[in-house]
Amino acid sequence: HPSSWEGRGDTVPSLVGASWREVDQEYEVTAESLRMIARLHAVFWQNNDALRDWDFLRGRDTCLGSDTGAVNGESPQWRSAQDSAIASWARIKEEILTVQQRNGDAHTYLEDKKDKLFADKAGVRIPEHMVSCIEASLGRVDFASYCSRFTNQDHTNYMPWTLVHGDFYPNNIFLVPGRTPQDMTAEKSLQHSDIHIHECVCGGIHMDAELKLLDFEMVGLGSGPQDVGQYLISNTRPHIRRKTERKLVCDVYYSQLLEGLADRKTLDKNASALDVPSQEAVWEEYKNGGACRWIWFVCYLLPRCPPYLSQYFVDQVAAFLDDHFAGQEGVLRIGQPRV
Repeated sequence: HPSSWEGRGDTVPSLVGASWREVDQEYEVTAESLRMIARLHAVFWQNNDALRDWDFLRGRDTCLGSDTGAVNGESPQWRSAQDSAIASWARIKEEILTVQQRNGDAHTYLEDKKDKLFADKAGVRIPEHMVSCIEASLGRVDFASYCSRFTNQDHTNYMPWTLVHGDFYPNNIFLVPGRTPQDMTAEKSLQHSDIHIHECVCGGIHMDAELKLLDFEMVGLGSGPQDVGQYLISNTRPHIRRKTERKLVCDVYYSQLLEGLADRKTLDKNASALDVPSQEAVWEEYKNGGACRWIWFVCYLLPRCPPYLSQYFVDQVAAFLDDHFAGQEGVLRIGQPRV
């Protein structure tokens, strides 16, 4: 998305040539990214033994059922994140309503020179349906419901927990060029940790590359398919996403997840009782998790991003909501923000 290539002078173009925005085999790179995250999810899927001592993980105590730091029955970390989104949206909403009353330009907020927070937000437009979805989502914030998604198999949106990256999008995945297929085969350690992209084309230059997943600042326990939703909403152009998302989620990601979980059960006797979701459950959680994760991000990011990037995020999320949470029925289905 634009944060990848705006405001950085000629650094990126100079590295990869005149056609630097064109990456051939875009689908393959996306598919391999999802296979990589599926393998990560599978390794840590309901893996209490591996994660019990990692007390720094977001959502750890909640998912493992040992939230000893709860205040008023809620995780302070979770409440702080939700309150931040609610407060941020209230400020955005105030600006929207002010502009609407002033000039009738509904659901936009314009430059207010008296307020530095919104000083550069001229003309960003938020569609009415997206506003309705955000308002409904923020109105459903509930800690008990949040927890039950991971602990109660009868919950409508139940999904077994796993280790999640938390900020899974292409800016945190690097292509490392230079290795040949022979090099990759020789280095056996790479077979289980890195992904090989054959014949990537960047700036007209053919190369082999590995994918490297970086920046685990927001790592925690949560929903694996939510990571996938965050990725596709973040960077995939809506018309491309519509053509490929079902295959990417249900075939690519889900198949790799099943393969990884099968390996777990073969190698670890304690993994025999793992909850394995259906393909349709993963598809539904991709939609719910992706939309609700990005609702939180929109609330958090819009006051902090320049206008071109704010509008990009709004457009991406609005298109996803139109596709998967259309009309009033979609507003009624939208869940609480994912933090």
